Amino acid sequence: MANLFASINVALSSLIAQSQVTTIIEHNVANVNTEGYHRQVAELSAGPAVSLSNSYYGTGVGQMGSGVYVTSIKRYSVEFYNKRYRAENEEASKWSTEAEIVSQLESSLLETTSDGLLTKLDSFFENWQSLSNDPTDTSVRRELLDSAKELASAINTRYTQIEEIRAEQDLSIDARVQEINALATSIAQLNEQISRIKSIGDSPSDLLDARDLALDRLSELAGATSFEQSNGEVTVSIEGHILVGGHEAYGLHTEMDFSNENLKKLVWDDNKDLIPSSGELAGIIEARDSVFTEQRTGLNELSMALKDAVNAIHQTGYGLDSSTSLDFFVGDDAGSFAVNSALDDVEKIATASIDGEVGDSEIARAIFALRTTATMNSGTATFNQYYNDQISKLGLAVQRAETNAYDRGLVADALQTQRESVSGVDLNEEAANMVKSQKAYEAAARIISTIDEMLDTIINRMGAGR
Repeated sequence: MANLFASINVALSSLIAQSQVTTIIEHNVANVNTEGYHRQVAELSAGPAVSLSNSYYGTGVGQMGSGVYVTSIKRYSVEFYNKRYRAENEEASKWSTEAEIVSQLESSLLETTSDGLLTKLDSFFENWQSLSNDPTDTSVRRELLDSAKELASAINTRYTQIEEIRAEQDLSIDARVQEINALATSIAQLNEQISRIKSIGDSPSDLLDARDLALDRLSELAGATSFEQSNGEVTVSIEGHILVGGHEAYGLHTEMDFSNENLKKLVWDDNKDLIPSSGELAGIIEARDSVFTEQRTGLNELSMALKDAVNAIHQTGYGLDSSTSLDFFVGDDAGSFAVNSALDDVEKIATASIDGEVGDSEIARAIFALRTTATMNSGTATFNQYYNDQISKLGLAVQRAETNAYDRGLVADALQTQRESVSGVDLNEEAANMVKSQKAYEAAARIISTIDEMLDTIINRMGAGR
């Protein structure tokens, strides 16, 4: 009879264990679409054996099993795939972010439309040619003045667009710094909870999922790397500087960079500068401080070279009213580039090389000739060729960023697929495991029913025929 009671305990342990297995399977199925979730499985182990020798009234020698128990809950994760995925994803994020920002500038310049700067440059010089054919025609002079003002306005607009989009990136940097600090604080808190749970022998699977998700995002934002300690805590760093150590988070903030036109720079709380080499922040900073700066410099050089070349000729000429020594363009950079307001009186536009010779158009022809003169790049490119090269560089920057983002993204996606194949939930597999657990549970329940019948025979029926 003692063996029957022991058998009840064995069957009961099976019921409890299979119930726990079912609960874990249900948890997996419930989180099949949860981002960052790693599937879990109950690891079963046979209970400690009990010696039968002299224990059960001479029933024999040896040992009898005491059932089955859930010894641990295993979380499927491969750190190798995590590190590889984060390394590729941070590069893909850098390039995709840069491509997105630079594409904003490319689309705002409208160089493939009739509002392109090249079109306005051509119109400006063509109007000088028209004026050279009839320097006394006031309407032609006004057309020239209008085309010059449109050209100046187009240059101003492009300069403003570069500056505005460039300045907007400081807001993006601030937002990402706030996100990094929030994630760092969250990881520090998770470190504390995970180490405490592990210290008592439990498996903090869902907490590990939350932390891995945060680590993925940190790598995407700033190329953060992590190292797991023996107690389950992770140390997180960016460019060699500790972001999270144990239960402490070491934050970032932004400051004005006086060496970079008062734009934002990244600074650790210990006042050390951070210059990220990967992740979204690196893409933003490279676009802001490299691509945009190059485009602004090119626009400044074009506008100032055009001003100097046109003014050098125009100052030597005479208008219909004998005015001379007048600048045609004014301004110190592309942002302030403009037509001299004195020329609103179109008779002051110089076309003649000799005072009083109103039919002389030598000055107008000389300015028109600038259209095909190699003025830029140390005398190797015309104005149109120079600006076309600038736009080509911008297009190549977009193409390079998009290509790199696509290539690195493909690798990251492949690694993510491999991660999912190991740690993701497969509904077919979970269904099969559910059936196995259900059958085991039903068998254990049947055993208990059988033992109940056996006990009923012993207790209630033995000697009933006397």
